Amino acid sequence: MKLKNDKGYSEVLHINGQITRDLSTLLYDYLNNSALPEGATALISINSPGGDPDAAYQIYKLLKSKFNKIDFAVPRLAKSAATLLALSGDKLLMSRVAELGPLDIQLEVSPGFMISGNSVRDSIARINELYASNPDVAKEWLKQLNPIVFSELDRKNEITKGYADRMWNVDEKEEAIKKLIEKYPHHGYVIDIDEVAELGFDVDKLENDKDICDGLMEVVRIDNALAQLGNISKVYETYKDEDGLDD
Repeated sequence: MKLKNDKGYSEVLHINGQITRDLSTLLYDYLNNSALPEGATALISINSPGGDPDAAYQIYKLLKSKFNKIDFAVPRLAKSAATLLALSGDKLLMSRVAELGPLDIQLEVSPGFMISGNSVRDSIARINELYASNPDVAKEWLKQLNPIVFSELDRKNEITKGYADRMWNVDEKEEAIKKLIEKYPHHGYVIDIDEVAELGFDVDKLENDKDICDGLMEVVRIDNALAQLGNISKVYETYKDEDGLDD
C-alpha cells in the first residue's frame, strides 16, 4: 500500500502483532536487504497489544543503527512492551483513538492466570494496614504470598526501568518511568495523546497529516490480511515520475 510522502521519510514501516524476538529478526533481515540512503529517516507505525521488553529493546537498537531520525505512529494500539518502543523515537504521532498502556509487570501466579505486579505491592500495603488491628489475620494473609514472586517482581521492574532509561529521551524521565510502572490502576488503562503529553513526551496528532493518518488507519483495519504476509509490511514507496525523480 502506498502512502503519500509529504514528510520525506526514507521508510514507512508498519509493525503488527506481538513484540517478539522473531519480529526483531524479520526487521533485521528486511533492513539488511534494503538500500537505505545516507541519513535515512523512518516512520514506524505500531499496532500491537504488547509483548517482550527485551525484543522491544532489540528493535530499538536495530532502528537506531539504521536511521538518523525515527518517528513512531500509533493509529490505534501500542500497549505494554509496544509502549516502551513507541516512546523511544524522536517524535510520537497518535490518533485521537490511539492508546498506549502502563508498564506494570505481569506475573503468572498459576497456569494461564496473570496479575499485575502492582497487585502484589497493594496486597503488602493492605496487610501492613491490617496488622495494627488484626495481626492474626494479617499473618495468615502474609503466608499466601510467595517470596519468589517478590524477587521476580523486583527483577522484572529493574529490567523495564533499565530499558526505558536507555531508550527514552524525555525531561523528568525517572518520574515518567515510575508513573508508567506504578501509578495506573490496571494494565489495560488507556493512555491517550493528552496523557502522553502530560508525561513530557514529544507527541503530535496523527490527524495533522491526513494522508498518513488515513493510510495508517486503513492498514490497521486490514492487519489480519497483512499478518498472513508477515508482521512487518512496507506500506510506503516513494512516488516517482516517469524520469525516476521523486514527486
